[in-house]
Amino acid sequence: MVTYNVFGDPSGASERASALMAELEEADADILAFQEASSWFLDRLHRQPWVSAYAGTAIGGERLSPSGLYLLSKYPIEGCGVIDLPGDEGRAVLYADIRVHDISVRAAVIHLAADLDGRKIRAEQLQVVFDLLRDADHGLLLGDFNFGDREPEDWSLEAPYRDLWAELRPGEAGYTFDLANNTMAQNNAFACERSRRLDRILLRSEEWREASITLMGDRALAGSPALFASDHFGVIADLVLPGGWVAQQ
Repeated sequence: MVTYNVFGDPSGASERASALMAELEEADADILAFQEASSWFLDRLHRQPWVSAYAGTAIGGERLSPSGLYLLSKYPIEGCGVIDLPGDEGRAVLYADIRVHDISVRAAVIHLAADLDGRKIRAEQLQVVFDLLRDADHGLLLGDFNFGDREPEDWSLEAPYRDLWAELRPGEAGYTFDLANNTMAQNNAFACERSRRLDRILLRSEEWREASITLMGDRALAGSPALFASDHFGVIADLVLPGGWVAQQ
């Protein structure tokens, strides 16, 4: 599976979209979760032949992308919806109930409040999201959490959920908003902001097991050292399902 904040600003959109589409096609992931999915990105995405293998979050035939959140799945989406989150930034959580063979999973896509001083509101937003996932057989939470490791909001992450990067690559920074290695992140950072692992994949399941996780989009575009696919790096993870089958998630 992939989570990717694709940076909704149209600056350099043509070049960045080409890079994003190539990365996503190569990833061949079963679940794609996007943040800041603006119209230019969605239009380009749905012109790709490989996207025909996916179902997207939609209600009444209309693409569902509240606050730029969007999800694609190679497995059937049995239902989806949106719940508004606390705060004055107009944030929401997009959720989809996905059937993976005989397993039902609820996936939630988030882009939490961005304000560096918004710790309290991010904790409140996470509580709404975890309440939404509580009754699901298996819970999956993907997106831009807008806080890094060892920040106060870490205490708001509920114990049954495993942070896949922390489980598989403990001690590695895994910065997805990397001011040292992404010029676009440098340009878009708040004053005094540092590199952080903002983008995460969390899993609650006794059956699924994490197998691998890595970053994507962490190289500048060819011939354009100041231009990346996004100001965030994406995250891609594989899970092992019952019976030893590995999902190219």
